[in-house]
Amino acid sequence: MANVGDKPSVVDVLSEAYSTLNRAWWILLTPLVINLILWVVPGVSLAPLYEQFSTLVRESVAGETPEMRDLRDQTLGLLAQLALDDVRPQFAWLNVVPYAIYGFRAAGASADALGLPFLVAVPAVVTPPNGWFIHNAGELLLLIVIVNAVGLLASAMYLTFVADASQQRAFSLDSASILRIAAMLALYVLLLAAAVVILLVPLSIFTFLLLNINPAFGAFVIFLGSGVWLWVGIYLGFTREFIVLHGTGPVNAIQESFRMVRRLFWRVLLLQFVIFIVVAGSGVIFTGFLTNQIGQIIIVGLSAYLNSGLVIARMTFVRNYLASAEYRSFSATHAR
Repeated sequence: MANVGDKPSVVDVLSEAYSTLNRAWWILLTPLVINLILWVVPGVSLAPLYEQFSTLVRESVAGETPEMRDLRDQTLGLLAQLALDDVRPQFAWLNVVPYAIYGFRAAGASADALGLPFLVAVPAVVTPPNGWFIHNAGELLLLIVIVNAVGLLASAMYLTFVADASQQRAFSLDSASILRIAAMLALYVLLLAAAVVILLVPLSIFTFLLLNINPAFGAFVIFLGSGVWLWVGIYLGFTREFIVLHGTGPVNAIQESFRMVRRLFWRVLLLQFVIFIVVAGSGVIFTGFLTNQIGQIIIVGLSAYLNSGLVIARMTFVRNYLASAEYRSFSATHAR
């Protein structure tokens, strides 16, 4: 096994990542274009669907107790607020390109379940007559298809640029390679979705029944399940990087991610912690600039630079592992 001291530190990885980004400035084009599209193209609102649900809420609790009426009013107020929001980011399930301003979560910043950073901000407001208003399930399905098709292709292009830069390769736009990576990323998400349906749905039903029988033990099971989900997320966290760098399918990439995290667990945990601190801290700072358009433009540029550097750092971390004597020895052993 290679000496851990021979491996670059997390600080070295981050330093190399931003040096790479300073040279390969074209990486920023994808997140900047995505932000421009979100800014210029009219937003999407589910207001008509929320109004239909609001009508059901009003009718279902009419004439009930004061507590039920309070719950009704709170629910209607929440639905009225949600009806104003641009929902495009909520359905961008296949997108990994960092974006800002149009995040749908509370103000701040975080990282997704698999470790990729994003800036989250106050949702954009969609008001008539501007925007696309979803009236039925067919329009909602069309929205999901369009958003994820754009997000998937943009993500494949973006991660390809990041991989080329981290390996010091010249800028290239190989459409066949991008489409192949897009297909592998989509298959990876489908595998995760299938695992969620197969495992989490029965477990959720079991937990719900357990909460009715023994609330305290049921709450403990939920807490334990959250820890397991976080643990699995850490081990799955570098699957995308292996797909792009190693040119492998999602199943092999998942296995490679598990092996790397198992061998470099504490270094991986430190890298993820540093990424979270950097993104969360910058998100809190950026929130203060959301009050005017100039501030929002500044946030778009800074967040694209900051988060792209962190994505490159993750790719660089995996690249160093693939180039290590430890990985070469392991590969040679299992190739026999």
